[in-house]
Amino acid sequence: MLITLIICLYKLGLSLMSFVLYIVFLLIHILGAHYLYSYVPYNEWSIQYLNLDLNQSLGWTRNMYDRFVHLAYGLLLYPFFYRVFQVWLPQLSKLTLFLLVIQFVMASSLIYEWIEWLIAMGLSPEDAENYNGQQGDMWDAHKDMLLATVGSIITGIIYLFKS
Repeated sequence: MLITLIICLYKLGLSLMSFVLYIVFLLIHILGAHYLYSYVPYNEWSIQYLNLDLNQSLGWTRNMYDRFVHLAYGLLLYPFFYRVFQVWLPQLSKLTLFLLVIQFVMASSLIYEWIEWLIAMGLSPEDAENYNGQQGDMWDAHKDMLLATVGSIITGIIYLFKS
């Protein structure tokens, strides 16, 4: 992925910020993959280093790292997707690109959730729960897709109003 990203940096004229945000997203994924997304000890780190129980302060009863990753998908990858569409479809206005990128984030989130579901269908119930990270929330996929969409809207609005 890093090699592809470096090629995109030069071939698509990605900004350094887009490149760095993509790398941050990859690092967030690496951390999640290391611990399994539902078990990343962010709250323990928050307590240890900030003396703040994040889960208790925000009223969370589950590990929210996987939700953070979905939000980060929209927030951090919007600039990359925007540039890709800008290169492929140079005639589009900023508003059209804004809407296209948001739709792309929504569609790719849906496809990811479908793939996750299909893989989980072939696993034992315990392995499926660990893989999916639903943590008992039947609306997990919907919330994940919503967070990715909200993340892309936030970054997209910033893009709309910057010079």
